Amino acid sequence: MADDTFDHAMGDADTLMWNIERDPHLRSPIVVLLVLDKAPSWKRVLERLKRSTRLIPRMRQRVVEPAVRVGPPAWSADPDFDLSHHVKRVRLPKGSKMRAAMEIAARAASSIQDRSSTQCSSAPRSSSCSAAA
Repeated sequence: MADDTFDHAMGDADTLMWNIERDPHLRSPIVVLLVLDKAPSWKRVLERLKRSTRLIPRMRQRVVEPAVRVGPPAWSADPDFDLSHHVKRVRLPKGSKMRAAMEIAARAASSIQDRSSTQCSSAPRSSSCSAAA
């Protein structure tokens, strides 16, 4: 897919949210908790995520602010993109309850420092369930 599929400059709504989120108290991290019927192959998860980042170039981009704050921020290809900076595997202790997975998700949301960084975690709970935040 060509990189010119998406606009490079942020739209008005995204620029507004980007500027509001300079204040850590106003940030709105998005956390998704998936409950699966079995733990996926970690290798397969990574392969799918890598493929997704190639098909959707925006996933390999970062926000670049204009030097003198004239005009909106822009999206730029991240030359140092490394999927391992965005994905980590977390194992829950055997017998853990859903609450433990939710606590991991809450900690992930509250620890996000880099606003342009997306993170994904896989937390196998048992052979019959896993969660990702």
